[in-house]
Amino acid sequence: MRSPNLAADLAVFRPHWGGGGTLHFADGHQAQWRCTNFWRSQWAFVVNEDQIVVRFGHREGFFKASAQLDFDPSSAALPELPLLAALGWYLMILAAEDATVVAASTVVVG
Repeated sequence: MRSPNLAADLAVFRPHWGGGGTLHFADGHQAQWRCTNFWRSQWAFVVNEDQIVVRFGHREGFFKASAQLDFDPSSAALPELPLLAALGWYLMILAAEDATVVAASTVVVG
């Protein structure tokens, strides 16, 4: 992610092979994108190994996907919070699209 007037990256997201990923900020700190439940319907950005900054709960509708965002009150002052919220929502949309493709290919193959 890059500011419109800067050549340097503000942050770089690197996905992990089995799901999740790491967001690397330019100043060196990181936020982990992790699944927080067995059904893979809740995801969160985690800092300092266990502090959940923002959590996303996936909700599947008939024609639309939606998510509930929960912010930790102590993270309200973090300057990167809007970036984490936007990126997390984008990642939730990508996951919903991937699930749709898998379901459609299962119907075609089955």
